[in-house]
Amino acid sequence: MQLESDSNHICITYIFIINVQGCDVFLIDPTNKTVSEKKDGANASVRGFDLIDEVKEALEVVCPFTVSCADIISLTTRDDVALSGGPKYSVPTGRRDGLVSNIADVELPGPDISIPALSKFFTTKGITNEEMVALLGAHTVCGFFDDRLTDFDGKRDPTMDPTMGGMGN
Repeated sequence: MQLESDSNHICITYIFIINVQGCDVFLIDPTNKTVSEKKDGANASVRGFDLIDEVKEALEVVCPFTVSCADIISLTTRDDVALSGGPKYSVPTGRRDGLVSNIADVELPGPDISIPALSKFFTTKGITNEEMVALLGAHTVCGFFDDRLTDFDGKRDPTMDPTMGGMGN
């Protein structure tokens, strides 16, 4: 695969990471025999399951058994990254959807994990600190991050650089 720039490596790495059993496995609904990854707490904030189902159903009418949910997710992510000003990169298509989803397979760090622990977690998976920052960057705008910016009284954390553009009070 030809990358348009070195920074695209981060996006491509992410796509390969989420495709261990198909990046779609967290879309699989639980069964009587297994609790799927969809039910793991780390996936609780994921939205758009219905939209992905609608896109998949529409594509099945036009070209049955051709486009996987894994491709839908990867292509949509690529387009979202580009539309939000991020790098443009190629996405290989032709993946098949995963058939098995098991909550025991979820290996995601919790929202309150320290930076050194995050670094160690991702390093053991072969992910550099630069790639880790790219993967986790969007997560810093969620509610789980608030307590890292201010204390419980709403005052700015005195250990933070005060020049960080209006963060805190």
